[in-house]
Amino acid sequence: NSKGSTALHQACFFCRPEIVQMLLNAGADSSQTDNNGRTPLEIVTLDFDDGLKAAYLHVYDWLNLELDLDDIKSARIQIAEILSEHEQEGKGE
Repeated sequence: NSKGSTALHQACFFCRPEIVQMLLNAGADSSQTDNNGRTPLEIVTLDFDDGLKAAYLHVYDWLNLELDLDDIKSARIQIAEILSEHEQEGKGE
């Protein structure tokens, strides 16, 4: 998109571990950065502060999606583990 986010960045932001795994299996580049210089892993490991919470609230409200912050926090941890494992596997090859 215009902010340099890939499908993998978006799946990370929207906390969809199953889509993150599918994209990685299909060859998505987990090291690609967006226009802010952030990798997908950095997206899910940003501090969950009031600013990030407000961003989630705004986007989910705008898209008319149900937001469960506990689910978001849990999925962010799961995605970080998936991405970290993927990066470790890539370094071992």
